[in-house]
Amino acid sequence: MWAAYARLSAECPVAWSEAHGGFWVVTGFEEARAAARDHGRFSSAEGHLIPMRGPGRSIPIDFDPPLHAAYREPMMAVLDRGRVRELEGPIRELVGERLGAMVARGRGEVVAELALPLPLLVLSELLGLSEATLAALRPVTERMWERVETEDLAAARTEIVALLDTEIDRQLDSGATGAIATLAGAEVEGRPLRRDELQRMLTTFVVAGHETTMHAIGNLFFDLASNPEVQAAVRADPGLGPAIVEESLRLRAPSHGFARTLTGDADLGGTRLRAGDQALLVFAAANRDPRRYPSPASFLPGRPERGHLAFGAGIHHCAGAFLARLELRTITDLLAALPAFHLDGEPVFSGLEGGHHMGPRSLPIAFAG
Repeated sequence: MWAAYARLSAECPVAWSEAHGGFWVVTGFEEARAAARDHGRFSSAEGHLIPMRGPGRSIPIDFDPPLHAAYREPMMAVLDRGRVRELEGPIRELVGERLGAMVARGRGEVVAELALPLPLLVLSELLGLSEATLAALRPVTERMWERVETEDLAAARTEIVALLDTEIDRQLDSGATGAIATLAGAEVEGRPLRRDELQRMLTTFVVAGHETTMHAIGNLFFDLASNPEVQAAVRADPGLGPAIVEESLRLRAPSHGFARTLTGDADLGGTRLRAGDQALLVFAAANRDPRRYPSPASFLPGRPERGHLAFGAGIHHCAGAFLARLELRTITDLLAALPAFHLDGEPVFSGLEGGHHMGPRSLPIAFAG
């Protein structure tokens, strides 16, 4: 897949695919960024998946202005930077505890022991989710990805919606005043939020809130385990941590791409796209465009080229980007206290779950000494 991305972004950054009735595959950095920023002509209202089967649009991903902004506003209130900063202590405590346990044993499995538990802790703190909901969340998400290959999005989400419905009822019936109660009381365009809208909003929160960060953490450890010189550099200078995080996000974007439907003709890199066409903006490929990044497949923290598309661009830029960076930078902050580590067996990577999520399922590491 990475080889195909490299070939496309270098040779044909806007290519046509005959699959699923035909759509454009946008892998060039400038082209993908331009399309993502042009939400007027590159609409999200027909869905972010190709193919998009039946009803069940995601909120706010599958909406254009003004509804997009109306849905996103209460979600961003939950992700307020002040509230997110309050999570730094619990995040640091969990990361230190989990890494310490792995170091004491001399080895560990990063996904099961850290990459999944950390975003689940954050969801628990942000949304007040019960232990039962947290325990069931990953299994129902995996089954959703299996079902979305052949079913419409609404049908594929049946299990996760039922799980979240139970959580909504638990919190509202108990008089809880946290984020879910706040979202349940939100208004959209002067009317109360409907139950199905709340379900879809929370589905976006819990799936994106754990899936993307889980993969980003696993990718970060894979990149560090594969590049001992970078580990040594950040131990010598912890100030390199943010650059290491950004380079890992660029190199292995945890969300690969999102679809758009054109509302009018547009030109991307000299290629004419027509109204009604679908386009898949492959951010993971654009982040390896050699026209933007020399030696694009190499892990080179501190590149002079600023910016990447791991969190998208434009009005659909990932709402949880600040939080994800906080989690990842907490890990790099603690690296100076860790012995060197390397891969301890072959890592297992997922396929493109749901058409766009990808990262390690299993990542065994071992520590020196």
